Amino acid sequence: MQLILNQVLSPSLGNISPVIAMTGIPTISPVAQIVACETPCVVTSMAAAMRTKQYAISRTQVSLVDLHKNLAALNRKRREQERASVQSKPGVFSGTIFA
Repeated sequence: MQLILNQVLSPSLGNISPVIAMTGIPTISPVAQIVACETPCVVTSMAAAMRTKQYAISRTQVSLVDLHKNLAALNRKRREQERASVQSKPGVFSGTIFA
């Protein structure tokens, strides 16, 4: 609704639209903004749309599993490197020793 009102000529603004008054840009038809579509419309069935949706979801799930595996391996490697670094320093023990 606001989109349409911003395009309509207003007597209180000297018979110009709020868009022209505030920006100086000429207005376009509100219908042109609604109808203008950069991609063509595709006619499909509900079953085909659901298959496409399910395929996209399954691809996302596989990607997340792969991401988790890669991050787990990277974190494991970093943890082992840090432990090796700490173990190599003299006077540093890995556990608590009570005497």
